[in-house]
Amino acid sequence: SNIDIKLLESAIETLKKFENNKNDSTGIESKVSLFKQFPSSIIITLTLNKQFEDQRQTPIKISLPNGIYFPSSSGVDLEHSICLFVKSDEKQSIEDQLSTQPFDGLDKVLSLSQVLKNYHEFKHRKQLLKEHTHFLCDERIVGHLYDALGNIFSKQNNYPIPINCNNLSALNDKIDSAVKSTHFFRRGKAIAIKVGYVCMSTNQIVENVISGLNAAIEKLPEQWDRIIAIHAKTSYSPSIPLYGKQADEAIAFIKEHESKAVPSNSSDKEKTKITKKRKVTDSQIDSKTDSQVDSKKKKKKKQINQIDV
Repeated sequence: SNIDIKLLESAIETLKKFENNKNDSTGIESKVSLFKQFPSSIIITLTLNKQFEDQRQTPIKISLPNGIYFPSSSGVDLEHSICLFVKSDEKQSIEDQLSTQPFDGLDKVLSLSQVLKNYHEFKHRKQLLKEHTHFLCDERIVGHLYDALGNIFSKQNNYPIPINCNNLSALNDKIDSAVKSTHFFRRGKAIAIKVGYVCMSTNQIVENVISGLNAAIEKLPEQWDRIIAIHAKTSYSPSIPLYGKQADEAIAFIKEHESKAVPSNSSDKEKTKITKKRKVTDSQIDSKTDSQVDSKKKKKKKQINQIDV
């Protein structure tokens, strides 16, 4: 890994101290109190030199060595809860399965038809987002569900994680695997990866960062070459830099890929046309500039003559 472990440990300790001291008289308390129902998560952000060519709406799963799901029975003061979205015609059978084999923390099952009927207003979707920390869905309804939930889930990076709900006997295993992993989205020029919470030990978080970063970077085209910077932060803290390319190195990489954007099979004739067009444009600019200068000189001379008269 290109991340300095000592720097990473120091960054995690700093973020934990920030969260512990955020209720001091620093002006942060009033802002944080509005979101006190949310746990303070540790997030790693990757800044890329260009957007993904294949933007994906569905999240990409990354397994972590230390789980980041803490329901109320875990003894950790996070009280994670799960909302599961399912097909309308399978809701009853899934609820029956969960009643005989409950999954700790899963306290709501909604069908797609219920979402369309009861959560079509923005305020209701916003309230649903506040009531749960984890959202899962049957992979067969992803497209319709994401459209129904809208941008508020997208902005919070909380689109439901798709799981396979075909085999009811294996449903709890699928849910367990999803909530104990982390995820990221292939879109834009930045990636946010949740790797832990401030209540976890520094060593656990460091292990998750290293493992999560390596797994995420393997899924990037050009891998480390695509990354300009990496930062660590919490939901409310400033970002702490962990890795950054030298400016000249980043610029060189961007220029190289911009040159590759010009098709290699372009004929010399086409290139000549582009060059001529640029020259004509330059000459037009020069001609315009000269005429403007001449116009100013004539105007100034006329003013002087008027004064002499």
